[in-house]
Amino acid sequence: MPEWAFRPLLIGGVFAVLGVATWAFRALQGAPQPGVVKGSPYAAGGGILALVGALGFALVGVFFSDLSAPGQFLPWVLMVGAFATAGLALLYFYTGILARYDSAGVEIREWRRTWLHVPWSEVRKVRVSFMGSGVVFELQSGRKFSLSPDSGGLGELIETARKAQIPGAAKLLGLEDPKA
Repeated sequence: MPEWAFRPLLIGGVFAVLGVATWAFRALQGAPQPGVVKGSPYAAGGGILALVGALGFALVGVFFSDLSAPGQFLPWVLMVGAFATAGLALLYFYTGILARYDSAGVEIREWRRTWLHVPWSEVRKVRVSFMGSGVVFELQSGRKFSLSPDSGGLGELIETARKAQIPGAAKLLGLEDPKA
């Protein structure tokens, strides 16, 4: 195979793994459930892609490199570790049920997989996050939690926040904000 043909194949393979992983995650998530915000399929696809990358670097290092040569082992371990850590972090933090909500309030899954119970009266406002990469709920206590824009059920959560008259929710839905 000519050298120039390798790069498009590699890029195509990366996008194929990402697409298949994203599709598989959406299929495993099942139908949307009322009152539940599910994780991002793109984060899951990225996590699986990072784990595949870690496996690929590990295999290349073990079978096609001289890791006993000076200066070869540590960079290889760091690269495999970085890809594996990124993949596991994406799968751990951005998959599964991220929030549950009803007319009384919202429960947010925190990083330790514990649940924070927040009544709507403790939510100060809802806004778009930095550079439009998600939605941020600001609490009266100053704490914030954000959700990815592709999280399943996010639109229904914002609609429930609008019905609870949380400032900013109507604006996110493209409606006039009653508290602005």
